[in-house]
Amino acid sequence: LNQPQHQLRHLKKKLNQPQHQHRHLNQPQHQLRLRRKKSNVQWNDVVKNGGNKQMKKNKKVLRILALVLALMFTMSAAFASSDSVYNIKFGQNTTKINGQVIDGQLYVPIREVSDFTNGSIYWDNKSKAANLNGAVFKVGLNAHIFNNKLLVLADAVLGAFKGISVVGENKITIFNVPKDKIVPIDPSLKYIDTATLMGMIKPNMATSAARTKYEQAPPEWDFVLIDSRPAGRYNEAHINGAINIPDANFDKLKNLLPADKNKMLIFYCGGLECPLSGDSARKAKALGYTNVHVYQEGTPFWAEFGNYFATTPAYVSTLITQARVEDLAAKPVLLIDTRPYTSYFASHIPTAVQMDDTYFTKKYMQFLPKDKDVEIVVYCGGFFCGKSHAVARILVREGYTNIKVLNGGTPAWEEAGLPMFGTKSSGSTFDITGGKVDRKISPTEFKQKLEAGGKVVVVDVRNDSEVASGMIKGAIHIPSGQINADPKAIAHLLPADKKTTLLVHCAAGARSAGVIDKIVELGYENAFYLNSAIRIDPNGNYSF
Repeated sequence: LNQPQHQLRHLKKKLNQPQHQHRHLNQPQHQLRLRRKKSNVQWNDVVKNGGNKQMKKNKKVLRILALVLALMFTMSAAFASSDSVYNIKFGQNTTKINGQVIDGQLYVPIREVSDFTNGSIYWDNKSKAANLNGAVFKVGLNAHIFNNKLLVLADAVLGAFKGISVVGENKITIFNVPKDKIVPIDPSLKYIDTATLMGMIKPNMATSAARTKYEQAPPEWDFVLIDSRPAGRYNEAHINGAINIPDANFDKLKNLLPADKNKMLIFYCGGLECPLSGDSARKAKALGYTNVHVYQEGTPFWAEFGNYFATTPAYVSTLITQARVEDLAAKPVLLIDTRPYTSYFASHIPTAVQMDDTYFTKKYMQFLPKDKDVEIVVYCGGFFCGKSHAVARILVREGYTNIKVLNGGTPAWEEAGLPMFGTKSSGSTFDITGGKVDRKISPTEFKQKLEAGGKVVVVDVRNDSEVASGMIKGAIHIPSGQINADPKAIAHLLPADKKTTLLVHCAAGARSAGVIDKIVELGYENAFYLNSAIRIDPNGNYSF
C-alpha cells in the first residue's frame, strides 16, 4: 500500500483483468511448471536473454496481491470479531448511515462498517470512554455517563450533543440532541438511569392490591415515581406506577407527595432535553425531602429499553369516539380485554375484543396485527390484576412497539362514568354456561358459605406478592398460573375429600373465574368462585 501510485494503478489493472487471464494463479505448482515448459518462450531462453526482469516484476505483483488479500482478510476478521467499533457519519442535525440521512433516533447494527466524514466512535466498555476523531471523551471532562450504556458527549466542531446507547448485543441507538436544548447535569441532584429503574420496578410489582386510583402511589413500593409532564401526556402514556404532578402545577398538587420526607422520590419527564423533572426535584428538596432523584433519560429511553406504558380512561375514551373511529388517516387501535369470557360477557369497554391471557399465546397470537407499530391497549380488572400486564409483556417480546396497559382497568373506567357493554349494563340475560352449574357467588354468599362451617376450604389463586400482604386463615394458596398450566399437577394440594366445598377467590374475580372449571374437572362438584373484589389484611380479616 506504500508503493508509488503508478505501481498501485498497475496492480489495480492486474486485478481487473478477465478471470481466464489469471486463473492459472490458483493452479497447483506442478501445473505451473508444466505451463512454463509449454510456453512459446522457453524458460532458459528467458533467463539467458535477460527476461528475468519481467519475471521479477510479476513476482513482485504477486507478493503485493498476496499482501493486499491478507490485509483485507485480517481487516474483515477484525471487524467481524469486534463489538466496539462503530463508524457513523454525523451532521449538524442529522446522522447518515451508508449515505442515508436519518433524523432523530435510529438503529445501527454493531458490526456495520460504512464510509464517514467526521470520524469513528470507539466505545470501550472497560474504561467507559469513547474515542471520536482521536479525541477521548471520559466522564467528568467533556462527557457524562447516565449509566454504563449511555454516553453523552459534546463535539465543538459539530456543535451538537450525541447520546450513544448500546441496546442489546446487536444494536446501538444514536440520539442527536441540539447542544442548546440538552439539560445540563445539576451537581446538587442525584440521577438514576434506565437500567437501575427497571431493576427497581420488578415484574411482580406491576400490580398493586392496595392502590385504588391513579393519584395514589402504590403503597407496596418503597419509593414514589412522579411524572412531571402535563396531564395530557401522562394520561396518554406513563411509566406504570407513576403518579402525575405536572411541574407547572407543583404547588397545587404537592399534597400528593408522601408525608415521610425521607421517602425516595424519583422525578421523570420527556428525556434528555426535558427540564421539568429537574425543576420538580429542586422544588421537592426545598420542601424538605431528603432522598430526591431524577430519571433524566425519561420516557424515550424507557420505551427504547423495551418497556410498555400505562394509560388512563381519559385517554382511552378518546379512541372510541365516532370521529376517531371513522378517521381514515388514523390507524385503528386494538383494545384487548384479557379477563375470562364470563367477565367480558357481563361488561366490557366498547370496541374491546376478548383475549383471555390464559389462552393468549396458544389461541389468539395468530390474529394479531402484522403492523408492529399499531397501538394496542390491554386491560383487565384493576390495579391489582396482572392479566393485562402478562399480555403486555408477551406483545413486547413479539416486537410490538406501542403497547399500553389501562392499569386501572374496568373499575377506573366505570368510576370515570364511562359506558360498559354487556348483559350487566343492558339488563338482559343469557346463559353462557350452556346449561352448566352457575358457579359464581356474591360476597354475601361467600361469607355465608365460609361461616356455615363444615367441610369448607378457601382456595386463594392470587400470586405470591399479593398473598404476602395477607391471606384468609386456613386458605390454600395455589397461583392461578399453576392451575391453568397443569391442573393435575396441583391436584394433590386440594382436599382429599372431593365433596369439600371450595371457595375460590383472587383479587377481583377474573382469575378465579378462569380456573373454576379446571378445579371442577378434578372432581370437586361443590367448587364456587367469588365474583367480586376482596381485600385481606395481614391478620387474615377480609372485606369486599
